[in-house]
Amino acid sequence: MTAAVARKEWLQLRHDRLTLALLMGVPLAQILLFGFAISLAPRHMPAAWVATPALNSASADAALDTSLTQAMLAQLRQGEALQLSDAALDAATAHARLLAGELRLLVHWPSKPSHYVLRGQPVPLQLEVDLSDPHAQALVAQIGDGLAHQLTQQLTQLATPQGAPAVALQVQGVPLSLQIQGRYRLPADSGAYLVPALSGVILTLTLTLMAALCVVHEQERGTWDALRTTPLNAGHIVLGKLLPYAGFGFAQYTLLQALAWCLFDTPWASPTLWVLATAFMLGQLGLGLCVSLLARTQLQAVQLGVFFYLPSILLSGFMFPFHGMPA
Repeated sequence: MTAAVARKEWLQLRHDRLTLALLMGVPLAQILLFGFAISLAPRHMPAAWVATPALNSASADAALDTSLTQAMLAQLRQGEALQLSDAALDAATAHARLLAGELRLLVHWPSKPSHYVLRGQPVPLQLEVDLSDPHAQALVAQIGDGLAHQLTQQLTQLATPQGAPAVALQVQGVPLSLQIQGRYRLPADSGAYLVPALSGVILTLTLTLMAALCVVHEQERGTWDALRTTPLNAGHIVLGKLLPYAGFGFAQYTLLQALAWCLFDTPWASPTLWVLATAFMLGQLGLGLCVSLLARTQLQAVQLGVFFYLPSILLSGFMFPFHGMPA
């Protein structure tokens, strides 16, 4: 008897091709995402370098300046951790791009590093990092551990003539002074980074799944055809079914904002952010509606919803560094 029931279940599953494809497609999508796209180590973090003017450019060697600068850029580009610009930016442009989020790290390097080397002074190197991005903060901490030692050795070799000791150029001690300066630092107990991202994840889960069940639920109950016999057309019916979910989404987002503001010291959403959140919620409802129109059963709708919102969460930069993913 058990074998007969199992055979009946298998025949039913075999004829339900969409469910069978989803049962195979969702694990395949997960293994591909985690295997190829997901990485815990950020890579290709957008960065730029700024050439700070020297106090006295008279005591400088142009050829040595080029060699020292190329050594600095080559050292920072090792390991593909940073996507460093080739040309130096002026300070105003660099800080504007850092504020806009286009850059995560600024490297301040003197335009005449030989001025310091020839005078036996440490070459100043400053890393200015956007601390509102915890992945950038972790990356700079990792880079700073070995950067000073490795770059110091290269600078000493370049500054020392072949066959002459380092003291011939009065290179005393460490010829590199590394400083790390943070910008836009968040308080230790602030949820200004994690909580807004959680709001997007929660809205994605709830709105997509609720909208994914709105039409297929009527079809399974047999009331969809009854609704179609009314004077209302399909557009009126679908819009009427989505309006309550849209209101629920606004109420949910307001509640999430209030909890984040009261409990986690997160700034209240600006009017621009409310407009973007509205467009985001409408997009999730539209996606769920497409899923509901494609599915024939509620189980298929849930599986299709998982298939769509799982990559959107994993590839959003919420859980894993966005800059560690391939293009």
